[in-house]
Amino acid sequence: MWDKILKGVIKTGIDIGRKAYQKQQLNKKANACGPVIDTISCVLKRSGISFWQDGQLAITGEYLLFAVIGQQKNLSGSETIPLAGFSYSRTTIKTIFGKQDAIEFRHRGLDFQITFAKGNRARLEKALATASA
Repeated sequence: MWDKILKGVIKTGIDIGRKAYQKQQLNKKANACGPVIDTISCVLKRSGISFWQDGQLAITGEYLLFAVIGQQKNLSGSETIPLAGFSYSRTTIKTIFGKQDAIEFRHRGLDFQITFAKGNRARLEKALATASA
């Protein structure tokens, strides 16, 4: 019985260490990306950073997926979305600090909502306009 408990404790410790390492690597990758949009989230609580490079919108972040019972699971990952033919709509989101401009789009069955810093909004819109031209 104590063997099973000890193995469970060791496995949990290894899992925690692995997740911390993955998050550290993800943060290194994010910091190397350059221009960062403030936040990105979607219906499935997918969050992280986004940037654009070579005509593509790249999203790097931690995926927070909620199971049916509401349990949270953390997975690291990234997504690259071609901006050519990119279809999105502009919206305004109410926050505790007021209102914030955002764009919404759908990709691979997920609804994304990106908010961005004022300085990055013009850059994103220019990238989108260039890609759709």
